[in-house]
Amino acid sequence: MKLSKDQQRKLSPLRRDVHFLGVLLGRVLIQQEGKEFFLTEERIRKLAIVLRKNRSLTGNRELYRILEDLPASIAEKIIRAFSTYFQLVNVAEENHRLRRKRYYESLPGFHPQRGSIEDVVIRLRRAGVPFERLAKRLADLSIILVLTAHPTQALPPSILAKQRAIWDLLLKRQMLNPVPREAEEISRQLLAQIMGLWQTEELRHARPSVEDEVEQGLYYLSSVLYDALPDVVLKFRDEIKRAYGQWLPLVGLIRAGSWIGGDKDGNPNVTHVSLRWALLRYRKEILSNYLRSLEKLQEQLTHSDHLCAILPAFRRSLATDRRSFPALTELLDQQYPHQPYRQKLALMSHRLSQMLRNPVDAEEGYRSAQELLRDVELIRRSLLGHHADIIAQHEVAKLSLQVLLFGFSFVQLDVREHSQRHWQAFSELAQSQHLAAEDPQHFDESNIPRNDFVSSLTSVCRRYEMPLGRSNARSGSGSLSERVEWVAASMDAEAADAHRNLGSSSLVFSSYPFALFMLQKYWDNPVEGLVEVVNFGGDTDTTGAIYGALARSWKSCIATRFIGIILKPASSDKKSCWAIPIPIKTEVSLRLTGSSAKRSANSMRVPARQGLGFSSSMV
Repeated sequence: MKLSKDQQRKLSPLRRDVHFLGVLLGRVLIQQEGKEFFLTEERIRKLAIVLRKNRSLTGNRELYRILEDLPASIAEKIIRAFSTYFQLVNVAEENHRLRRKRYYESLPGFHPQRGSIEDVVIRLRRAGVPFERLAKRLADLSIILVLTAHPTQALPPSILAKQRAIWDLLLKRQMLNPVPREAEEISRQLLAQIMGLWQTEELRHARPSVEDEVEQGLYYLSSVLYDALPDVVLKFRDEIKRAYGQWLPLVGLIRAGSWIGGDKDGNPNVTHVSLRWALLRYRKEILSNYLRSLEKLQEQLTHSDHLCAILPAFRRSLATDRRSFPALTELLDQQYPHQPYRQKLALMSHRLSQMLRNPVDAEEGYRSAQELLRDVELIRRSLLGHHADIIAQHEVAKLSLQVLLFGFSFVQLDVREHSQRHWQAFSELAQSQHLAAEDPQHFDESNIPRNDFVSSLTSVCRRYEMPLGRSNARSGSGSLSERVEWVAASMDAEAADAHRNLGSSSLVFSSYPFALFMLQKYWDNPVEGLVEVVNFGGDTDTTGAIYGALARSWKSCIATRFIGIILKPASSDKKSCWAIPIPIKTEVSLRLTGSSAKRSANSMRVPARQGLGFSSSMV
């Protein structure tokens, strides 16, 4: 496809970065593997580019001949060379996204990128949404980003750290506009990082342990989400202030969840012992992050009580802490005379350090994250009292948000039993209700009418139901058996009405009634029902997995039909794609209180080797 002049102009800086990184990688390959290896790699690369632009039988044969003649050891290195190259391309693309964002922000006037936080707030303001209504809605909003126990990102933290270092150096090169000596030093540092990438193994030789998976997850939590989540909320607050002239209260709009360390379906080696270790490891990591944040604030909050009107409530809190830790009082007076904020932060650090040494029961530590949050908020309110808003509403507010979002657990850890155990439990329940003489897999679906299916499961829910927990109050109304009985009484209701009445969430017993309703509604076409239940939003993976598990038990055609669909190539498409000949809307669903965010298209084609993210319970 030929690019317009404007598109070429936009992409030219990216192409320069890719070429620059490619030249550095070439130097590494020549130094490490020799000139002949580099020439072979370049020949393959250039042939592939020509074939992509103008496919010819001669060029295709030549490329195949080169590849077939490669010894296995050389072929492996060629693959690694291209893998490293595309890692560098990805880093350059991330850097270019930031470059384009900065370009928009540099234009005269106000031109927010579509879909950005600035754009959303401006559209809310133009739509006439009043501040009070917006604040009320945001108080009920909760978005949970969940890290799964089987991530698509398999690179070890050592590789990710090098990619981050390369990104930082590219940004420095772009922002600094370096003189020749500085440019040479940046190139040298980039060359060293790329050399490190080439000489660092990407793959593990053994299956990762539970501990390995937790450490992988902590890399993202500490190096990305710990700062990024509060930064997003603060940016949103800033734009609200700009548009409405009022500050939103600090609310935890975005939180982090995780299956890593608690998901036996993802890693059967999860036990009560490893689960305890994971919980303590998460706690230690977040405590370490808080200590680093407090240390940064200590460097900034050097305000003197001779020059600032310190909030009386803050003075009382500091006096109480000094009485609680008399051994530290003299040292604090020597190090930070008349600097109350630094004294308070030092005492807070002491309490967190005690918790880090003994995460389970530290006598001098905080009893809860709320207690820590009250201390941080006291500092923020006191700073606002003497008009130090610029620090209070950003650096200190960020720490308040971090404590609000992450607490002392870092993430909300989901504990998930292995699917086989659920299957065994379901089998026992089914047999105890005389629904099958043997394993439920042997059910003869032709002998089970839709009405009997619903009434049987209604009976099971009524007999074995646990008391309703408070955490389920927002997903539908009534007990589990009451909502399943609603299904039995409303089997011909519209699906939208059922979803409004029954709801869905990450809790299995919250999503179960709606999944049950949809299966009985699409009893004669369960594949179409699976597509519909996922597209209703809410917690689609939980609802879809429950639907799939029920359908697999009672309507066993789903698994084989989906596998057949996935493996069937598209006969009408010349490109390397697999066609899904049923209408599927792509979903981006967030766990929201009372609503969901969707981005949909009318149909979907999945590129070859991209894979389909079906739950193991569904297929």
